[in-house]
Amino acid sequence: MQRNFTRTATVLLAALATTNALAQQGPVYVSASLGDDANPGTRDLPVATLARASALYTADRPIYVDQGTYDAGSVFSQQQILGGFDASDDWSRDPDANRTEIRLSNPLVQGRFGILLDGVGVTATGVVGNSAYGLSFFDCADVFISNSEFIARQAANGQAGGTAGNGSRGENGRLGGGGVEDDGDLFCSTGIRPSGGRGGAGPGFAGGKGGDPGRDDRRGVGGSWGQGPNPGVGGSGVLAGFGNWCPFDLPGLPSFLGGDGGNGANGRAGFPGVEGSLSAGLYTGGNGTAGARGEHGSGGGGGGGGGGGTSSCNSWGGGGGGGGAGGSGGFGGSGGRGGGASIGLVIHDSTGVIVTGSTFTTEGGGNGGNRGIGGQGGMGGSGGVWVCTAGNQYGGSSEQDDGSNGARGGNGGRGGNGGNGGGVPAVRASACGSPEAVRSISPT
Repeated sequence: MQRNFTRTATVLLAALATTNALAQQGPVYVSASLGDDANPGTRDLPVATLARASALYTADRPIYVDQGTYDAGSVFSQQQILGGFDASDDWSRDPDANRTEIRLSNPLVQGRFGILLDGVGVTATGVVGNSAYGLSFFDCADVFISNSEFIARQAANGQAGGTAGNGSRGENGRLGGGGVEDDGDLFCSTGIRPSGGRGGAGPGFAGGKGGDPGRDDRRGVGGSWGQGPNPGVGGSGVLAGFGNWCPFDLPGLPSFLGGDGGNGANGRAGFPGVEGSLSAGLYTGGNGTAGARGEHGSGGGGGGGGGGGTSSCNSWGGGGGGGGAGGSGGFGGSGGRGGGASIGLVIHDSTGVIVTGSTFTTEGGGNGGNRGIGGQGGMGGSGGVWVCTAGNQYGGSSEQDDGSNGARGGNGGRGGNGGNGGGVPAVRASACGSPEAVRSISPT
């Protein structure tokens, strides 16, 4: 419906004149202190509850309500309700002195018309979807409200975002094969060329394969680079003739060791929630968005393959160790849920509504839920290692002779931490509807 909020002296006088005319046709009288629902609802024999008064109500009988507090579900249909009476003083009326409070379990009035409220205080006793209201009109028409108070209680807080799971550790690189003799001499053995160790396969980016060894006086083959945006560099092939030695970097020479993979970047934090919106007369809060998952760690480079040996018998060196795989990124934390709004009066998709001389009280919007915490990234896998930093086992029965050990593979990078989820601000409003409605409502 097109919203149409007006407040003119002519319409106000006409509405009050209608009220006086209805009052002359025999109102339904309600008194919590003096009434009985077995009564007919007359001036001398009032009923006790608004529920009974609603059952007796007809279009030519407004409802006059004595001072006091009245619990009801949702009593507003096509009704005219006037409060501020004093039944003990011959039903005299002074809304400022005689407070009539109506407490509703359901604040939503939907699809109704011809409603008049004057001299009453209205509040909903609970929350609906975390939000608290005084009263909410949706898809209503011809509503006149004057000299009344709408009280919205404290809204409920939103639920906090959940803590996310951590990333998994990267798989370790495998050891390179041990060096062996491979010589046709009478006193020597023949063997098969060992392989470099396989790189870790996941769950992050894979590590590089260890370099295959050299034979005789040839140096080993360099290890493969790891995978990912910041991969570990493959180690250079180890020089021949070093024997059962733990390869390390030598001045002026490229590194034999596989380089470590870089850590994954942390996930982006979620965006905070924004103020929500009205839907069918009720407020729906905005939720924070989830944080992004952390980036996987890059794989370590494979270690260089060992150089060959020539002492006594020709031999293959040992294979280089495979690089460790990167750890997987931590998962992003979920966003906080929107807190409830505290709104004194909602007028949504309604026409012919007049609100004058009334007040709106809000006790406070609920806080948005805290952001969820992102999970930690998984540790990178270790490069294939042996004692010291060697990449393989020493050959049995001294078969490796002076053939060099393969170098250690690089460690995989750690996965990035997941981003935290977004939080949500609190919402509080005296009255809301369309922007035009808020400007047109005139509280005292």
